[in-house]
Amino acid sequence: MINEHDQLQDNLAAYALNALDPDDIPALETHIKTCASCQATLTEYQRVSAGLLAGLPPRPPRPALKRILAAQLPGNANNVRARFTSWSLAQFAMAGAVVLLLGINLFSLFQVRSLQDQQAEMTRQQETEQTALSILAYAGTQSLPVSGEGLTGSLLLDRDRNAAVLFVWELPLLTPNQTYQVWLIDPQGKRISGGLFNAVTGRPITIFGLSSPQPLSNFTSMGVTIEPRGGSSQPSGPRILSVNF
Repeated sequence: MINEHDQLQDNLAAYALNALDPDDIPALETHIKTCASCQATLTEYQRVSAGLLAGLPPRPPRPALKRILAAQLPGNANNVRARFTSWSLAQFAMAGAVVLLLGINLFSLFQVRSLQDQQAEMTRQQETEQTALSILAYAGTQSLPVSGEGLTGSLLLDRDRNAAVLFVWELPLLTPNQTYQVWLIDPQGKRISGGLFNAVTGRPITIFGLSSPQPLSNFTSMGVTIEPRGGSSQPSGPRILSVNF
């Protein structure tokens, strides 16, 4: 259960911004006089509050904006005008602080997502490299050359274990709205997606583990095309390489 000290301590931030409910101020001020911990916390909050006020000076709304709002609410123009003019410095500071915190939170969220994406890509690369090392150890693994203009590489293919890993050197980086897509081709020419991948900045070699919904022995070749981000149901972009099984 939250005790009285914790409840009062929770009010310190609003008090530092002059935004605390007037009914709660007397009890808090009385408590602060005898609580060294709250005194120190309040001092820190006041320092931060002063920084916010200095960095985000309050500006009253432009007259044009006030007129637009008043026109949208006929009959309440006086009330709208009164609300703007009655805002205190503390209320403007609180609004500025909220906007600042919202921006910081959004920026942090984007950073976290970016780091998560990078971590996921690193994990996928490690798993692919481990798969490549594993299938290299088997005598039945084939190393098939890549056929593509200006590209060199190979495909490690183990039909018995239904595993295949593609290696391509100096694969060009694509734009953010594009991706490479693998197509597995059966004897009738039907194409099935074998997965999406992209080149990695700063790495001379791209390694990708194929994903097949059917046994690889059902296919006679594969190709790679450039497709829109998210992939396509069937090849729609230029083919950059192929491998005959």
